[in-house]
Amino acid sequence: RLYGHKMKVMHLEDLRLNPSNFYEDLASFVGASGSYPAEARFRKVNSRGKYGTELCKNATLEAALRRKLEPEYRAQEQILAVYGVPIPQSLRLRETRCDRLRALAESDMPICVDDYCDGS
Repeated sequence: RLYGHKMKVMHLEDLRLNPSNFYEDLASFVGASGSYPAEARFRKVNSRGKYGTELCKNATLEAALRRKLEPEYRAQEQILAVYGVPIPQSLRLRETRCDRLRALAESDMPICVDDYCDGS
């Protein structure tokens, strides 16, 4: 462990799947006391409203990028293992933002511009 107890290793999937636990764990790690109010909501929004780039629409390019990033995926798994953090399914399956966006109906995510969110 490079920084021992001074470094908290977390994976973004934990934030996506259980934001309240993610933030509670992070707050505890930095020494904050108390907890979030029961009515606290951790919203997930798609601020761009769609994919944001054309990458997810180009299967050949997406596949090439996945192959190129394979060493990064393995490095993430090694770091998580060293710190005793379970390896998320999305990492084991090499899922990307493109996979998540394809799985979601666009209407399920509020569209936000500045501080206004439509559909939330």
